[in-house]
Amino acid sequence: MIKKGFMIGIIILLVSLAAFYFTGNGSYLYFISGGVGWVAFLFSADYFVHSITLKDKNKFSFEKKDRNMKSLKKSKRLLSVAVPNLVAVAIYFIVS
Repeated sequence: MIKKGFMIGIIILLVSLAAFYFTGNGSYLYFISGGVGWVAFLFSADYFVHSITLKDKNKFSFEKKDRNMKSLKKSKRLLSVAVPNLVAVAIYFIVS
């Protein structure tokens, strides 16, 4: 799942780099990669917090563990989408 999320992040990064290359306007890199990166990072943090707070609820033990693992997997996948996009925006910000 992490590989799939990372590949999706790389594809989004390539699309934003192509838009930046053909237009010469750096705002496309900020808006596309930065926006996708921050939204994916915020959703990843939300799923991570959800998996932590799920431990405190009194539910059946097998149901809680299954939901907790699903939330952690979603969090990891979204974080792997966010990382390449945020790194690219940070590099562009430092260089320019």
